[in-house]
Amino acid sequence: MLNAIKPAVILGVGVTLLSALIMATGMHARPSLAQPIFLGAAIGINVAVIIWALRGNADKNGYGAQLGISALIGLVAGVVIFIGSYVLTTVVFPDALSEAADAMLPLLEQSGMPEEQIEGRMTLMESPVANAAPGLIGTFVTSLVVGAVVAIFFRRK
Repeated sequence: MLNAIKPAVILGVGVTLLSALIMATGMHARPSLAQPIFLGAAIGINVAVIIWALRGNADKNGYGAQLGISALIGLVAGVVIFIGSYVLTTVVFPDALSEAADAMLPLLEQSGMPEEQIEGRMTLMESPVANAAPGLIGTFVTSLVVGAVVAIFFRRK
């Protein structure tokens, strides 16, 4: 399973650097632009890393082992992304979450959402842990789903 650690670190660092780029350029304050760009790029990186990792292990592992490698990559990368996101939003760019929340507030108000729901959403948006957790969960789930499909093609037969 050591052959899962290198791809996991590459995935985790790559997505963390993508987050840093979004924050450094100020795109985080434009959620309608930043969210689709970030999600598309992060998922693209995730898919590419899983394909690369499973292709490299195809001659040694059957379907179950390939799926296990995908899960391990997703878990380790997710933890790296969680830690990276937390550090980015608390140390490197400490105002990023409040800036993103401020940009999102008019959109929430225009949606007709009740005030108490808006307040709850704003509180979550400004929480570094609540902001980092979806990265961990999303990376794990994406790695598992992509791995389940890719392992059909890249496995010992």
